[in-house]
Amino acid sequence: MDQIRDLLDRVGGRLLRFPVPAGTADGDRSVTPAVADGLASVVAEHRAAVAQFGTDTRGDTLDRAAEKIRTT
Repeated sequence: MDQIRDLLDRVGGRLLRFPVPAGTADGDRSVTPAVADGLASVVAEHRAAVAQFGTDTRGDTLDRAAEKIRTT
């Protein structure tokens, strides 16, 4: 995992690690809000981008946004 994180850092990406005690009630409870918060953040980012679209938005801009949403 450290090697993957180092590679991603070098190419401008990122790898966020969240230590989880596997199979414990506390660990399972910790993961749930972290995943939910992450998903909510992505949805909010997409909604903000779409809210900025207008009749003057270029087609290639819409295509890129649609691809980003599909990838997500």
